[in-house]
Order: sequence, then C-alpha cells, then structure tokens
Amino acid sequence: MITIADNSGKHGNRSPSENSSGESGAEEARSLDFIRMIVEDDLKSDYLAQFEVILLPYIPLLSQAKQNAIKEYVEQGGKLLVLGESGFKNEYNLPHDQIVLARMLGSDAYPEKSVTKQVAKGTVHFIPLDIPDSKYLIPPESKTDVTTFGPSMTDVFADIPEGYTRNRMNPVLRKNLQEMIIGLEQLLSSDLTRLTTASPYLELTTMIQKKDDLLLVHLVNYDVTLDGTVTPVNNIDLNVVLPEGKTAKQVTYSGSLSDMKPVSFVHRGRTLSIKIPDVQIYGLAIVQF
Repeated sequence: MITIADNSGKHGNRSPSENSSGESGAEEARSLDFIRMIVEDDLKSDYLAQFEVILLPYIPLLSQAKQNAIKEYVEQGGKLLVLGESGFKNEYNLPHDQIVLARMLGSDAYPEKSVTKQVAKGTVHFIPLDIPDSKYLIPPESKTDVTTFGPSMTDVFADIPEGYTRNRMNPVLRKNLQEMIIGLEQLLSSDLTRLTTASPYLELTTMIQKKDDLLLVHLVNYDVTLDGTVTPVNNIDLNVVLPEGKTAKQVTYSGSLSDMKPVSFVHRGRTLSIKIPDVQIYGLAIVQF
C-alpha cells in the first residue's frame, strides 16, 4: 500500500498532535492536507502526475516497471519520499540487479543516512528505516489474564487505543513516523491542516461535502478514562486548508452535540484559522462556502 498526499481539495485528512516526550506543542501538531491510499496497480506515470507528493512507506517488493513509473513521475516534477529500502526485491521476492529508486539517489544501494536529491525536475527524499522487533504500536507484553483492552492484552491485540491516547507508542515506530511527517512537510509547498494549540489527546479530521458546498471539521477528544470521566479541551486554535478557489462565508461549531453557533475565523490565503471554544468528547465545525 502506498500513501499519496495532494492538494487538490478532494480528500479528507487527519491530524495527530503529540510529540515524542508525551508533551504536545504547536510545532508537533502536524497533518497532511489531503491523503489518498493507492495500490501498486495505480503506479502509472500519467495517473501519478496529479499528486504533489508520493510516499513509499517501506515496500520491499516492487517491480522494476513500477519503479520506473515512479522515476518518470519524479523526473517530470513530482516529489517522492522513500521510507526504508523500498523496492530492493521484485514482485517474485527476488533481489533486483539494480534498484531504480536507489539509483535516483546516486548509488546502487540506499544511503545509511537521510538525504534529499534533485532528480531532473523533481525531488527525492530518503529516510532510513529502523525496523523494530515489534511491528505493533505497543510492544507485546502479557502481564495478567484479563479480558479488557489494556497493556496485558497486547500479545493478542497490540494496536490498542492506549497506544495513541496515553503516549505508550513503541518509541522506535514513533521515531520513524515523526521523521516521515517532517520529511513530507519539507516536500509540501503549501500550508497544512493542523491543530496549532497543544492538544495531545485531540484528533482532527476534515471532510468535503461537494453537494452542499461545505467542509466539515471533526474533533474527537480521547482524554476519557474507563470510568467515563471526560477532561474537556478548551480554547483550541486550528488551521484548515481550503479547496482551491473556495472562500469561507461562515463557520459554525458545537463541542457538545448541541446547537451550532458561529465562531470566529480568519482567512490567510487558502488557510482558514479557526478558534474553537471547547470539545467535550466530539466537536463539529461546519465551514460554509
């Protein structure tokens, strides 16, 4: 699977906002404007041309034909981020005599450190990948025989919500993900949809409703204990990148599933800065064009 980031205003996005120390800050509240997941069959240079950035999240098996299509995309002005030694084997699990993606970086083998290189009209950014012993958000560790989704069940169900709501994510995976986001930010030319207020347990997602000419901003607060105690998030600032050619006429919001009320906002080019008063568990802002 390959993730694609573009700025066409067609797709939704999601914004995590917690840094490696468990403390959050505005500089760590990152997301991508619009993301599309595609598969290898979509790797055709004419199809890829619509995207601003392509991310290869460590794909060991990749045919030479697919790699050549990606190479052509870059040469025509595309931006590529390669995570780990992608494409060192072909579709039959046999090593390539020559790795096309690595050759774009100037060598027959991938470099040991991160590097950015201009290739014809485009750019390639490579990030080495430290593959952890555990592939899960939380390293598996069975402590007791329980029936709840907690750390003691990670040997059965490792990708539990506690991994991203209580800062228990595998530190090696966290490092890889953070380096990937930083690399994508460097490649993207536009602003990003993001939380600009420190909010470690708040998730931001946007969706476009073309029929009604609306943009929906969903906020989910994961700071909820097992006994149902909710810690609200107050005074939130966020930036939302609008679709090309769109201007916001009004923004309404509710953070408690009650009546929608107008909130203040400021236009900065395609970026809309919105002030959100609070989120209990779920909040919804509606941007009307």
